[in-house]
Amino acid sequence: MSEPSTTMSGSGARAIQLVRLRTEPGLRLSGWVEPAAVAAGDFCVIEGPRVVELARVTWVEGTRSYDPGLVQARVRVLRRATDEDRRVAAENHALARSSFRVCLQLIRQLGLPMKLSAGYYALDRSKAVFEFTADGRVDFRQLVRELAGRLRTRVELRQIGVRDESKQLGGIGVCGRRLCCASWINEFASINVRMAKDQQLSLSPSNVSGLCSRLKCCLRFEHDTYRALDQALPRKGACVRCAQGSGTIVERQVLRQTLTLRLADDRLIELPAAQVQASSERRQDGAGG
Repeated sequence: MSEPSTTMSGSGARAIQLVRLRTEPGLRLSGWVEPAAVAAGDFCVIEGPRVVELARVTWVEGTRSYDPGLVQARVRVLRRATDEDRRVAAENHALARSSFRVCLQLIRQLGLPMKLSAGYYALDRSKAVFEFTADGRVDFRQLVRELAGRLRTRVELRQIGVRDESKQLGGIGVCGRRLCCASWINEFASINVRMAKDQQLSLSPSNVSGLCSRLKCCLRFEHDTYRALDQALPRKGACVRCAQGSGTIVERQVLRQTLTLRLADDRLIELPAAQVQASSERRQDGAGG
């Protein structure tokens, strides 16, 4: 990545601004730029992780000092886009659609075990990139040669994961909202089955798997809150006291922060956790929770 210009902050250090960007296919990126070079809503040319391409600025932070570690994981905004840049980008999108069909046809002719997901061009058309998913490694050398001959440009094929594919294609989750990966998640975090168990969810695939057939992203970003709420409640089987008398916890509603108690007279009542106090009696043997 190239060095920024010598714009200085008030302290004499090089200054930059952090920005958020969205590309035409909907990819959300974090970037950096020289101060006052762009504003929210502007189209700009970025040195992206895929190719040099057009993006729109969605948010601009205040000026801060240049930090190599800070900008390393972010894309650089090269400049504000011109009308010519936007015209070329529109032509590239149309060209990418026709090139996608050519690539799809060649994949079928060559009998390659791969599913084509996306195709796009660098802004200067120096390179065409095609992304695909596959169960394993695919020898696509012949495909690249034939594509390069047909498209008359350098061709690159990239294998992506099914979560990345869902992020690109988008969709509606079982919650009725747009997929988190397609609407606001920028980077995929590690997700494991333990998170579903901590949230007391059924481990059937229909409950814990998203449209990508992998564990739902919401298991990860809801996990910390669920654990904090869970730790705030006494364990199942604990002996407690309330205004109605002493009892034993038989159910815990973590999100509602309520407890179901079995009283001494065998009645079941549900109370907010704040109305329940720990008892000096020992919890029942064999109780789980």
